[in-house]
Amino acid sequence: IKKLELKDVERENLAREYGEEVKSLQSAELLAQQRQTELKRQRDEATQELAARLQEGNVLRDFCSQTHQESTQLSSQLRAASDRVEELEDSTDSEVEWEVTELQQRCHALERRCAHAQAAASRMPFEKLADLSFAESSYTAPLIL
Repeated sequence: IKKLELKDVERENLAREYGEEVKSLQSAELLAQQRQTELKRQRDEATQELAARLQEGNVLRDFCSQTHQESTQLSSQLRAASDRVEELEDSTDSEVEWEVTELQQRCHALERRCAHAQAAASRMPFEKLADLSFAESSYTAPLIL
């Protein structure tokens, strides 16, 4: 009987130990699942942030390309207008003088628009940069050469 009682005590001890170990393992499993969920959330956030940064980079690249093209065009127009002004400066004809004045005003307007656009671009959030353009102008007459 003593042997049976001893075995019953041992079995109860083992059952208690296994029960505690099961609880410990369940607790560890729950913590691991929570950690896994948190890591998945962080990965998803990082993926979204990467996508947003890639899109921002594309917008900025496109804006820089557009701005470069527009500034190149404006530079060409300014050089052409300056060359025309130099050609016409020696003439005394009133129509030519008027044209020289008109071209000088246009050059100054182009310079102001360029400076304004550069200043505005430095203050704008990247989402609005694509709306900024040198192309719109109050003076739309073609350059006469």
